Amino acid sequence: KMDSIIFDKTGTLTTGKLKVVEIKNNTNLSEDEFLSVICSLEKNTDHPIAKSIVSYCNEKNVKELDVSDLKVIAGMGIQATYNGEEVFIGKRKYIEEKIGQLELNIENELLTIFISIGNKFAGYVVLEDEISHNAYEIINKLKEKNIDVFMITGDSEVVARKVANKLGINNVLYEVMPNEKSQKVVELQKQGKVVAMVGDGINDAPALASADISFAMGTGTDIAMETSDITLMNGNLSTLLNSINISEQTLKVIKQNLFWAFFYNVIAIPFAAFGYLNPMLAGFTMSFSSVSVVLNSLRLKRYKF
Repeated sequence: KMDSIIFDKTGTLTTGKLKVVEIKNNTNLSEDEFLSVICSLEKNTDHPIAKSIVSYCNEKNVKELDVSDLKVIAGMGIQATYNGEEVFIGKRKYIEEKIGQLELNIENELLTIFISIGNKFAGYVVLEDEISHNAYEIINKLKEKNIDVFMITGDSEVVARKVANKLGINNVLYEVMPNEKSQKVVELQKQGKVVAMVGDGINDAPALASADISFAMGTGTDIAMETSDITLMNGNLSTLLNSINISEQTLKVIKQNLFWAFFYNVIAIPFAAFGYLNPMLAGFTMSFSSVSVVLNSLRLKRYKF
């Protein structure tokens, strides 16, 4: 009965394996010290962007620094104190809330995190995230089934639209805070839609729980898999399509079985009631009814994905 499906972007429609492609240092710090400040904050969060930056810094053998007053703001960024100055790292919106409007015109602001040190703009880091190799194909096949496809993300509209356009997704829910994802699911349900949710992270768990049917990527977090109805163990979106197809096929077989079971009974019972059906023949007919249902069900073993 599912007619709508919401995909979390990072780690689901995209690989979640980000790579640093550009670093802008707008301070008097050396490149290594600038990266050290960033790494020392980002190592304290499990966000895919943070992990990718920390991994990049480790490759550069960047030293970790002592920071204090560390605080993670879910869906926005992270802050701490270093060398007596406040450091903020996160979305552009988060940094602008702290130090005011940034006079920047970044042509490609996809997956860019911004840094301020001592209430001054300090620079930014640009990352890239690859689209999952078969995501476009799977999205098209879902649309062919007349299923409305949505993408949900905490990223800005520019970032979200860029990814959605590559995948052919028209329904984009952007700048959604982690605690708002389940609300978006409920909003669609109130419109009379039967909603599925696909996610992989800790912050997807409430939305997975709220959906009518939920799928977790096997490559994601334990809590997402525990909360979901179905876990795609190989983390491949084609398995999602397979699960939908096998469900549809199973329902068809159930309806066929019900039809034949009732068909035999509707015809045979009146004959038996008026004495026109030999008891041996009635027993054979009843057995044949059961055998036909079993044989029809076994056809599912030959179903090709």
